[in-house]
Amino acid sequence: MKMSDNIEILKTLDNTKLVDVVKNYKQHGYDESTRVKAITILEERGVSVDDLKLTGNFENNTFNEADRHYNSFFKNSKITLLFYCVLILSNILSMSIAEASTLIATVIIIASWTSVVLYLLFLVKSFLDHDKLYKIIGNNYTTSSITMYYFFGAPVYFIIYFVLKKQIYNEMKTIR
Repeated sequence: MKMSDNIEILKTLDNTKLVDVVKNYKQHGYDESTRVKAITILEERGVSVDDLKLTGNFENNTFNEADRHYNSFFKNSKITLLFYCVLILSNILSMSIAEASTLIATVIIIASWTSVVLYLLFLVKSFLDHDKLYKIIGNNYTTSSITMYYFFGAPVYFIIYFVLKKQIYNEMKTIR
């Protein structure tokens, strides 16, 4: 859709819907330029940016905070997966190379233990971001089910990662 078509559609909306576009443009899939045009139309109709800010309709702070935790959760999850893979690889290598050289075996053991520590650290960070995100979204889940996901879901993480990412993103669209 061309921007001029988008502007014409915005002009047909009433002020309440335009305010919703301004506040929730990310959830609706609009870009910043559409938001700016909606603000311009509202200003032409007598609704200033200050009015939007005073009424809490300029930005969706709840969504922005949830988006921050969403991004942090998936960044920490990727790092967790990386250290999980290093841990698995170092354990496999330690079994096959241990007899060849004690120096190499020592390096692999150190890498393995370092991976364990970093894996657990980023796992906890990921869990905390997930917990904060779900509190913001307002979705109730049990801690035991998410804990089981973290500890037993690692072997199929690559599948769970994409399913969970889409699920959480769709739930974030409901934040108002």
